[in-house]
Amino acid sequence: DYYRAWVRALLDDGRFRPAIYCHWRNAAELHADVREIFAERGAGEPEFWVARTAGFALERAPADAGFGFATVWQGALDVARSWNGVTRTIDENVAARPSPSAPPTR
Repeated sequence: DYYRAWVRALLDDGRFRPAIYCHWRNAAELHADVREIFAERGAGEPEFWVARTAGFALERAPADAGFGFATVWQGALDVARSWNGVTRTIDENVAARPSPSAPPTR
């Protein structure tokens, strides 16, 4: 009930476009629910960021997480990466477009 109400409220307000971050285990169920709300409001397709470590590689596409609707795949968690002699712990993701926060062009 909570996420359905949240998505409806954001779409009805119109100032922001809701996107969903979820674990792969409940991604399909969440997508079905949210997609239905987007369709009711004529809002196109929802954006989904799916977390799943199995099979992840930076060369893969978000849909390779096992969900054709995924626009971002978070797959490497808490990895150490170094740039210019500085090491940071980050999560690695792949996205369907250069700026996942930008409005979709579909």
